[in-house]
Amino acid sequence: MITRDLGWIDPARYGRTHSGYRTERALSTFARHIRLQRPVEVYDQASVGNCVAQACAFGAVMVAMRQGYPAERPDRTDLYHVGRQAIGTVAEDSGCIGADVLARMKLNGWRAEVTPPSTFFDESYLTPPPPLPDNAPRLVNYEPLAIDVPTLLWELTCGHPVVAGMRITTQWERPGEVIGPPEGDTVGGHMVCFDGFQIEGDRVQIRVANSWSASWADGGEAWLD
Repeated sequence: MITRDLGWIDPARYGRTHSGYRTERALSTFARHIRLQRPVEVYDQASVGNCVAQACAFGAVMVAMRQGYPAERPDRTDLYHVGRQAIGTVAEDSGCIGADVLARMKLNGWRAEVTPPSTFFDESYLTPPPPLPDNAPRLVNYEPLAIDVPTLLWELTCGHPVVAGMRITTQWERPGEVIGPPEGDTVGGHMVCFDGFQIEGDRVQIRVANSWSASWADGGEAWLD
């Protein structure tokens, strides 16, 4: 049984409605297999509910690598702080909303991570991040997407990593190389980064980069039906 916390908060809890870009493309128009270049390191949130910060940092490194910039990881402790600050829960290991973290990464940028996040919720998570310089690296853009398989495949085909929040079930605690249709009890909200897909007939599987260490599933990743 995994003892890690989860941490993604559904924006609907705060009265925020999700809407996003949608593309209309048939499955037959996509390549059968796409994998984006990803960081070598597998992230591990351990017992802290900072999956949003983990997933957003992972995606930012992938974007930097694709654009030819150094694979400099954003400070995940800082990102979790600004995410909790946005919803007023700085003093708690409360989880946060992905869109809030991405908005801060675009508006203010980030500092490079020097010290990995603590594996338990301690004083480091309560310390406000230092002011960022004007030339801090930033996201040029990010885009909310419709919750729609062709749209997701299109973004991955274009080389864009996708971070996604979802409610997960107990099957995530004991995965093989593939996570099938949802089964078991819901254990909470979680955020991951998608970095590829494969199609066989009508079956589509998305590659999930998780933040539960390299011991999870297939070296820290799994295929999601």
